[in-house]
Amino acid sequence: MHRFHVGQTVSLRPSAVARNAAAGAYEIRAILPEEGGQPRYRIKSLIEPHERVVSEQELSEAWSSMQRMLALWFARLGGSLSPAEGSGESAHWGGADSTVALR
Repeated sequence: MHRFHVGQTVSLRPSAVARNAAAGAYEIRAILPEEGGQPRYRIKSLIEPHERVVSEQELSEAWSSMQRMLALWFARLGGSLSPAEGSGESAHWGGADSTVALR
């Protein structure tokens, strides 16, 4: 049984497979048949032009609507939002010293 639905916003968990994936929010575009007992989805990043096929274990619940809005805003500024260590998230743009914690 699939946990997420079409149109839902999710986050892609960092993994060896997804190491070149954009950080941030993804939209579920399609529910795909299970493979090896794992539910699969076709997803699209808000800041990448192409879609990806991932298993459910690679996804997590979405950020809040405020965090999604900030992700789009930072993307337009040439930066990105990515999960940070600990309980908050970070926004990155420019250099290493331009990190903002979101709580």
